[in-house]
Amino acid sequence: MGEVDSWSEKCPLEGRCSECGLELSWHDLLSLLRIVPRWSFEHARTRRGRAFFGTVSRAVLPWRLTRSLKLHHPFRLGRLVILLACVALMMYLSAVFNTLPIVLSDLIGSLQQTGGAYYSAADAIWLIAWPYQRDAYNVYRLTDVVGFTSLLAAWAGLAGALFPLVPATIRKHHVHPRHFVRMGVYCVAGVLAFAVMTQLVLSIRGIGHLIFTSTGVYIDATAYWPRQISKFIQLTSLPWMFVYWWCVYRFYMRLPHALAMSILLNLIGAMAGLVLVLLFTGMLR
Repeated sequence: MGEVDSWSEKCPLEGRCSECGLELSWHDLLSLLRIVPRWSFEHARTRRGRAFFGTVSRAVLPWRLTRSLKLHHPFRLGRLVILLACVALMMYLSAVFNTLPIVLSDLIGSLQQTGGAYYSAADAIWLIAWPYQRDAYNVYRLTDVVGFTSLLAAWAGLAGALFPLVPATIRKHHVHPRHFVRMGVYCVAGVLAFAVMTQLVLSIRGIGHLIFTSTGVYIDATAYWPRQISKFIQLTSLPWMFVYWWCVYRFYMRLPHALAMSILLNLIGAMAGLVLVLLFTGMLR
């Protein structure tokens, strides 16, 4: 009984789901282990470190991610949580790397000018250990990076969670909620990867300041271009969000009207994310 029993005279390479109409290749369905992406951290059995960076790079390039990751690939929530935790750790370490040369240059400068440091060693360690402080070194805008990243992360989650606002599409295409969870996690991972790149670029300013303080050599490029490049990276992440969800709807879920859905749900998600971030920051104050 079933589809396989109809293959009496020929064995087609492609078929269509009788419930949702999704077109699929039978070899993808019948040999899942063989076609699991080797780059996927979610499915890696060996070389997990290499798979982690391969997954993060594809999250930043969604057309590569959604063309090789398929609906039938096993969903592993634990690995996705670990992926997010590791990317968040990368974001934190890049912020520490950003702040370290700033603190060192200030310590060297204060010792050269007054013979004593502006603050104790314990204060310096605390500034390095928690670089996201409003009252210290905000000239390097790490707090701005956090706020912008928080907005994008909320936007990323809501853009997928708001899919039930399209009931006609849900009735025609039975997409399991786990697929939105999976692609939402990859989207947030991409957002955090943009934050890592931003902070690493900003760290060039601190390194240039440390070189100037310790040697007297001033490198003009380290004072201007890192800030401009970091702004470009942040601005790029805005249209990237639309492209990401368009790729998800078009290539991963194979839904109709992918572009219109991406624009509509991203606009609603961006506004809802902004409201959530403003409410949260207001509660902190």
